[in-house]
Amino acid sequence: AGGVPGIGKTQIGIQLSVNVQIPREFGGLGGKAIYIDTEGSFMVERALQIAEACVEDMEEYTGYMHKHFKASQVQMKPRDILENIFYFRVCSYTEQIALVNHLDKFISENKDVGKSGNRRQYHVSFPSGL
Repeated sequence: AGGVPGIGKTQIGIQLSVNVQIPREFGGLGGKAIYIDTEGSFMVERALQIAEACVEDMEEYTGYMHKHFKASQVQMKPRDILENIFYFRVCSYTEQIALVNHLDKFISENKDVGKSGNRRQYHVSFPSGL
């Protein structure tokens, strides 16, 4: 997605890369993310902040559910979320096309990428265009 700087393209790409990992028992997909960075704008520190907030939200939800129902415990840690974001940096249109052509092989060689039950769930994020 293209657009003027500062409108949140990177932010939403990172947020989606975290959200796709929310476990099924918390209403998520339980998948993993492939993040393709075309500008070098991905910030690990920001991804960690978003992951920490996500885990806090799940823990808060668990506390609420324990009061009313039997709830699952939060097993994820923020660092687990970061480990499940497969990051690729591309610097040109040629690299971008080559990577897109390689993704099917990458996913098949990394069987745990996007596996959720019998279906594959993964999010590919292009936060900005070239």
